[in-house]
Amino acid sequence: MLYNKLLKTKHFFSCKVFNYKNLQRLNQHGVEGKYIAQAFLKTLNGENTPDENQLFKKLNQFRLDLITDKRKISFEEIGHKSIMTVAEVVGRAASPEIWSQFFYRLSQASRIKNILEIGTNLGVSGQYFIKALEGKKNTKFISMEGVKGLCEIASTRFDLISGENHFEVVHGLYDKSLQNIVISNIYFDLIFIDGNHRYEATLKYFELLKNNLSYRAIVIFDDIHWSSGMRRAWREICTQKGVVFSINFFKLGLIVFDSKQSKPTDDHYQLFLSL
Repeated sequence: MLYNKLLKTKHFFSCKVFNYKNLQRLNQHGVEGKYIAQAFLKTLNGENTPDENQLFKKLNQFRLDLITDKRKISFEEIGHKSIMTVAEVVGRAASPEIWSQFFYRLSQASRIKNILEIGTNLGVSGQYFIKALEGKKNTKFISMEGVKGLCEIASTRFDLISGENHFEVVHGLYDKSLQNIVISNIYFDLIFIDGNHRYEATLKYFELLKNNLSYRAIVIFDDIHWSSGMRRAWREICTQKGVVFSINFFKLGLIVFDSKQSKPTDDHYQLFLSL
């Protein structure tokens, strides 16, 4: 715990000094680098249009409603005997608002059409992905979750806000559900891995999905400092062939992936948005 706090502090002060320099370098890293940098800056500075302010207020109200929700969720089907209220789940696991807004801005890019989320939870972050795809043609949002009670709440929310956007909430254990994704011949432009925060599982999911990534796709790994195993997984991912560049936000890590890139990259950045 103390070690993690020291890492947080080091990351925070390092980024305070080098954020601007890293953003300049990132801006020179092709189309993906530019729009990731722009999404980061707009989120960091709260540069929202009136319409975005209204949208974010509406989406965040769902989070606020869940905070007082006393419905009970059983986690027995994924091997845990615990029963938690919805309020407890959202307090522990839902993506903070500022990160959800960042996901929204990333997903707004015109080339982002197919999105996969591993770890639906209550659907808090998923609703931002869905709204970001609004107005685009031939889009698909798939979100996977192992707990039926969470799937039901998220599906109800997605139905309410989705309009004509095509979404699917897949209920089942990730190892089995991912096999069906792999053979589906869907190529994803953005993948958010937020399901099983373990070294082996993180690397396994990434390896399984490599052939389902579109050209220079974005892959986001949540909680890369959750444990020593997650820190190790993140380090190994960053050094793999195909990684064009990586960004360490401390809370999460982001890579752009191109299967045709034959050598590991030296382009690794650190940015600070929120812990």
